[in-house]
Amino acid sequence: MFQTFLINGKNKRYAMIKIGNFEIEYDRNAPERVAVKIETDKNGEVWLSKCDIARAYDVFVQSVNAGLKSLAKTGDFDEYTDVRVEHFIYNGKNCSTDLYGLKTIVALGFRMKGLKCEAFRKWAARRLAESFEAKKNTVILCMTGEKRKGLN
Repeated sequence: MFQTFLINGKNKRYAMIKIGNFEIEYDRNAPERVAVKIETDKNGEVWLSKCDIARAYDVFVQSVNAGLKSLAKTGDFDEYTDVRVEHFIYNGKNCSTDLYGLKTIVALGFRMKGLKCEAFRKWAARRLAESFEAKKNTVILCMTGEKRKGLN
């Protein structure tokens, strides 16, 4: 349920709680072969802790924290609407952890550095291109200083 990480010379424990699953399978010997598995809960949602996000992208929790801070600065993340607080009891004590939705998990893949992050970005670009080719429609992506919007 908890995993300990060494951060700034101190051991910190992070809760391993998740709703649904987000997993990236990546082979360093064949970087073009990337599989992204997204499993939702019964409500069609995915919520992961910082530790689970770090594990999915194979980065440190500090990278997730920096990515969240960067997303918040650009307005792509709001801690009041994009975070779900999960309460649980551990060793007789009331505890809680923050969980982050799929929109935030995906956005972090574009903010963080790492081999799996890069593989995920290439996978997402390839999937968007395939979707465009299959539909033969025009896809317009508007990138403004506020929010990113996709029109189809």
